[in-house]
Amino acid sequence: MGWLCHVADYESVKEYAEYELKHSENYRLLERSVYGSEVYSLYEKIETGLRFITVDLVTHSDGEWCRKGMDETCGPYYYNCPEYILVQSTCDNPLAVEWREKCRELRRNKRKMIDAAKNLNRGDVIQYYNEKLTYLYAYNKSVSQIVCRTEAGEIYRYPVKKFKPEWLVPIKPEQTQSEL
Repeated sequence: MGWLCHVADYESVKEYAEYELKHSENYRLLERSVYGSEVYSLYEKIETGLRFITVDLVTHSDGEWCRKGMDETCGPYYYNCPEYILVQSTCDNPLAVEWREKCRELRRNKRKMIDAAKNLNRGDVIQYYNEKLTYLYAYNKSVSQIVCRTEAGEIYRYPVKKFKPEWLVPIKPEQTQSEL
């Protein structure tokens, strides 16, 4: 499926979704959540009572708003749907069930990574892909980003979600690259 675009004067993705993301009169919107440019909507088919989730990607530039819509049965590669919407879906399509579990898994892993990052101490050496980083400090109170020094001495801010949980466990000095 492609992108549907048109020129409009909306202030935000939330406002765009409110006015543009609607199904026919055979469906009722129950819930909606906006995460960046991703819009998660829970609809109910009035005739059957089936509840399902749609995912709309929204972009805008120079007054042109574009969207790409899909539903949970497509197994979209966007996993930021909040739990309060996930639990209300009654769609039993295997791809939809798998997609909802991936959304939950992403949230569980994010929580584990933030907890691991909170346990780091200044000077701990951690892994980021094949590179060793020296942890300096948490960039923000939520610890969703951390500041580290590379082996070359450069200092960068890293989103914690880009790490694998095991990378946030401090490396002991005696560990070699083959043990990582």
